[in-house]
Amino acid sequence: MLARDMETTDVLLLLAIIVSLSIGLVTLIQTKRIQKSQYRHGLLKEISDWAIDVDRWRTENRHIYTKVVDVGDDQQGQRQLRHAHIVEVIEYLAAKRARNHYICVLAQRFDKSLQKTVDMLTKKLQGYEDFLEQWRKAVFTACEQGVDEDPQYIEDADNHASQLAEYTKKVIENVATTEAKVCG
Repeated sequence: MLARDMETTDVLLLLAIIVSLSIGLVTLIQTKRIQKSQYRHGLLKEISDWAIDVDRWRTENRHIYTKVVDVGDDQQGQRQLRHAHIVEVIEYLAAKRARNHYICVLAQRFDKSLQKTVDMLTKKLQGYEDFLEQWRKAVFTACEQGVDEDPQYIEDADNHASQLAEYTKKVIENVATTEAKVCG
């Protein structure tokens, strides 16, 4: 009888250990899923924050697209101010290249649609930087000669800014779509 009680106790103990291990394993798996979801959410938030920063920066720097107005002697000062601001914008964009590359790497962890829009926005930023360098040279020449730069630059700058706005919006939309798919 005592041996039978020991067997029953051993079986119950073994059963309790198996149940405890099963609960622990299920908990571990669920925790890993939650951590993975939170990690992916964090990456998507970082991409979204980057796109919002690009849009905020674009909006704050729209004043360089305004035409130099004819106010007598101050026209030369306005050209010099525009030149200085364009240089500042170029330096800002150059400083952000590493973050842009990092965001492209993050986007590779997700679907092709998000990768494509992030890559396009990054290329638009680089194209804008290249354009600004050309414009900077034109403004510098205009300052030296005391003449207006080609007004086409203002229109082209506005077009670049509009493209940045369009792709920024697409990145944010793709982040939201990807988040709905990935993080549920």
